[in-house]
Amino acid sequence: MEIKWKDSLTLVLFKYLEAQYEMIRQALCPQPDNRSSSHREFTKTHQVEGENPVEMVLVMTVEPGFGGQKFMPETMDKVRALRKKYPSLDIEVDGGLGPSTIDVAASAGANCIVAGSSVFGSKEPANVISILRKSVQEAQQNG
Repeated sequence: MEIKWKDSLTLVLFKYLEAQYEMIRQALCPQPDNRSSSHREFTKTHQVEGENPVEMVLVMTVEPGFGGQKFMPETMDKVRALRKKYPSLDIEVDGGLGPSTIDVAASAGANCIVAGSSVFGSKEPANVISILRKSVQEAQQNG
């Protein structure tokens, strides 16, 4: 049995979910979007005033779009600037992070690190996680 009204129902459900999402977002996160892609000007976060105007900022360390890209070290300037201005802010970095790059991100001030491809693409993910943790701890102690 084919449902002839499925497209209309899908549209109604989508609009409902979209409205619910927007209500939740406004209630929980009234601040402007503070994600920072590597290819965008980095000004929006610096225009927000206050000690810690947001809970977390995500700095993309690759061009957004797909996994397995090469880490862009120039994005660490954003992390350093954020850490200097907001010492207690959670700064998350995502993209191209693995055993050879994670210490750079941690030393720059990132304290939340996404390392998807390096972990899930490994034959020994637990070992990679241990290496990453150790690298971050060493970078934070030396930084």
